[in-house]
Amino acid sequence: MLLPASVKANSYLFNTPTEPLLARQSSVYHISQDQDGFIWFGSDTDGLLRFDGNHSINWLNPGTASSSRININTFIFTADNDLWIASWRDGLRYHPKDKSSYVFAVDEQRPDALASQRVQTLFKDSKGRIWVGSIAGLHYVDLKQPYTLQRIAFAEPEHPLYQQRIWGITESAAGLWIATSQGIVLLDLELKTTQRFFLPMTTTSDTARAYEVRDIEYINQTVWAASASGVFYYQQDCDCFIKLPTPSALTTPRVNTLHPGKADTIWVGAADGLYQFDSVNLNWLKADQQYNFLPDVDIRSIFLDKDQQLWLGSREQGVFVGHQQHQSFELLSRQLPQHLAADASGLTTAIYHDNAGALWLVSQDKLLYRQADKITWQALEIRQQFGIRKVYRITEDPAGAIWLATDAGLFRVDDFSLTAVTTPFELTQRPVSAITELAISATGNFYLGLWQHGLIFWHPDLAIARLELTELSKTSGDQIYHIKQSDDGTLFAVSRYSGLFSKDPTKHEWRPLPLTKQKLVDGYNCVLPEADTFLWLCSEFGLWRFNRASREISQYAIAHGLPSMFISGAFFDNEQRFWALTNHGPARFDPELQRFVSYSKHDGLPDLSMQRNSFSVSQDGETLLGTANGAVLMHVMPEKESLKAPSLVISKLIINGVDHSRQYLQASGEIELPSSYRELIVGYALLDYRNPEMNTTRSRLLGLSSHWTPHDTNHEVRYVSLPPGQYTLEVCRVNAEILPDQIHQSTPLAARSALHPVN
Repeated sequence: MLLPASVKANSYLFNTPTEPLLARQSSVYHISQDQDGFIWFGSDTDGLLRFDGNHSINWLNPGTASSSRININTFIFTADNDLWIASWRDGLRYHPKDKSSYVFAVDEQRPDALASQRVQTLFKDSKGRIWVGSIAGLHYVDLKQPYTLQRIAFAEPEHPLYQQRIWGITESAAGLWIATSQGIVLLDLELKTTQRFFLPMTTTSDTARAYEVRDIEYINQTVWAASASGVFYYQQDCDCFIKLPTPSALTTPRVNTLHPGKADTIWVGAADGLYQFDSVNLNWLKADQQYNFLPDVDIRSIFLDKDQQLWLGSREQGVFVGHQQHQSFELLSRQLPQHLAADASGLTTAIYHDNAGALWLVSQDKLLYRQADKITWQALEIRQQFGIRKVYRITEDPAGAIWLATDAGLFRVDDFSLTAVTTPFELTQRPVSAITELAISATGNFYLGLWQHGLIFWHPDLAIARLELTELSKTSGDQIYHIKQSDDGTLFAVSRYSGLFSKDPTKHEWRPLPLTKQKLVDGYNCVLPEADTFLWLCSEFGLWRFNRASREISQYAIAHGLPSMFISGAFFDNEQRFWALTNHGPARFDPELQRFVSYSKHDGLPDLSMQRNSFSVSQDGETLLGTANGAVLMHVMPEKESLKAPSLVISKLIINGVDHSRQYLQASGEIELPSSYRELIVGYALLDYRNPEMNTTRSRLLGLSSHWTPHDTNHEVRYVSLPPGQYTLEVCRVNAEILPDQIHQSTPLAARSALHPVN
């Protein structure tokens, strides 16, 4: 028999939002996303909120200073973008998108009125009906007659839905499944027949809730029910509900809500946290060896958005956002023996794969060594024993010996111990000092970068050493940051303040390579030859590509997708993909997009501070990066990434000081300014809830000017006293097509942002 494949738990990193209005919410009972991409929240604090990733709007009670709380239980958007809202105190509201809102009457004596002002749930069925569940009965509205409400089982005491508290509703081919305080009722779609189910009795201390079903969902062709006794599923063979078994290590959760996850998984929101199970194999899933993904949080609502971000609403603890960890990067410390794991979790300044397949890295005050079997590890304490505070470079000579360039001089690794080598200093009659860079050629030439004194050329076999690039001593603090040899044998060196130098290996002198087009840049962090034709140069003012033949130079900056202008390093991986390392994370150059794709903590990175010499690519393709919080193994697979640019919306519209944001229809794309117009403020949002802070934009108002503004993260424009006419506002995303969102007299929008991979 072919068994279904096992399902792994999705890994999420949870945090709470910092946006002031969203952060102040106490209990959040419903979360959803509309057609335009906004995230909405139903809360007991401010009622209904719309969120664009950066800012929230209090939708029902804008600008209120009142301390009274508005309690919204749930809401529904129809296909026409009309809004239905259920309140715990204010009944049912209908908000057509282009008309004033309507509040339904409450009268328990009328069949065409709400039985109670406390409405618990809403559901839209396949026949175009909105079902309204209150604490005193069930109602529905046919959307063809949206102002007419009808009650089910009015004046029918024997009906199983008569005056029942309705907790949830779902639909399958069999009809509507309705969760009540007295079991589950199956109601056929013609509203003629009913069937009641009670969940199997289990041991519970709360007998008053023994028959209460708090949620019901039709997921993966199965009806699932939630109660204080756990999770249950409908089994057609017995025409009954069966309890999902829980392992002995898991106390049965008191379940409030269910929500479909990726593949065949289902999320479970419980009184004590968040759980997940495999709906095919019927087993509970673990994250980091724990069943509870978010302990000690009373989860009342769950929503998985279009980008697989998990939004959680809790009781009295507000909102939690779960960022899916795609594990494009994996902490190396997880592969180390337990007694060494902590040593690999700090600042990692140097990494090197040797030709024998072994791995060397320096993390905090330890030199860590992994044998070629990728299993056996050793550690050597280097600070107390050898006085080394920082290792700038680990590399290998032609004989296979490992060398370390450190702040305490030059060291060779002998039998996994360090031997201080002072010969090059003695031959040049210099005191031992910090070596900020070390390069060794295939012929055994050593190049040692000295802080503020140029570099030493040393050939150990010939006992020759000499000082080179001594002009660096004229500038206080100058030093060699990086030396690299191209395939044609030319050596290149970059310095902190004195720019770029090159050297023919058959000659002694280095010559400067002035780059005349650059005015701001006088020093570089790295130099990387490409195909003997180009040089990549890292700087604090972006990344530069220099054509060695034509001397032309081009700059790559934030406008090209880089997450920061500070570039600390660059390399090619084993697939010849080009990577830039910045102080705000790594970025991969995509040749099809002709721009960089950036990665963040949501991709598994423990920190975004990339270290200058802390990367290495082995002969078998293993790639490691060093961060301030440990080294990571890179598992990036661009072919599995979906690079989706976030959609653009108008999120704020103020005309003459009056807020029209709630009246603006995204589909119209037009703003008609009144003849009394004086001031227009348009706020726009790129609906990226994964890394909204990384989005940068520029804009222009065609009809007024064709010039773009500088790139920034201020997604708002203001215009005063525009002459009568038609204008088009464009907001531009890097190297992407213009995406207009037409406006009149102040017209449309397009978008620019950093791209983030979504697996």
